[in-house]
Amino acid sequence: ALNLGAVFSHDVGGLPKGHPKHIGSYRPFTILSYAFNYSIGGLRAGGFHFVDIVLHGCCSLLCFLVCGRLLESWQWALAVAVLFALHPVHTEAVANITGRSEVLAACFFLLGLLAHMQYRETGRTRLLAAVSACYLSAVFSKESAITLLGAVLLYDLVFVFDGPASLRKPNDSVAEGRDHGKKTLF
Repeated sequence: ALNLGAVFSHDVGGLPKGHPKHIGSYRPFTILSYAFNYSIGGLRAGGFHFVDIVLHGCCSLLCFLVCGRLLESWQWALAVAVLFALHPVHTEAVANITGRSEVLAACFFLLGLLAHMQYRETGRTRLLAAVSACYLSAVFSKESAITLLGAVLLYDLVFVFDGPASLRKPNDSVAEGRDHGKKTLF
């Protein structure tokens, strides 16, 4: 039986904080995804690889959606997403079962960024809850996903506000979802 308390209170190696061999990597969502895999197919590696490939496919789709909003061209977004999907740099993260944390964090990161973009276009505040949930899920998958905060701030600086001098006043046409042409840094 899965001990949820241990999943959320121990590191990736299963050791509690304070243990001399505690490695400090806190990734409960990654551990939960492994537990899900194990409950479905036991220790058969094929099931773990299948989930990793599906997650990478989801990341590629999210990459397409994010780039579609940023580049305003589905052709360029498709080119970027295909490059993302097929680039050999992802081989280790997708092919190795232990790379699940990277792929899972990337999915939540991109989903959170997409939700933030949607929030900025529509102003629907419930999307902020989605951004927060994606952020926590990404960080609970891999610590490096903390950079989503920087990505959201950078997006706002470049695409929503008119630059550093106007951080308190959003570009009205972007905030209302009407600006899809002029995007300047300053």
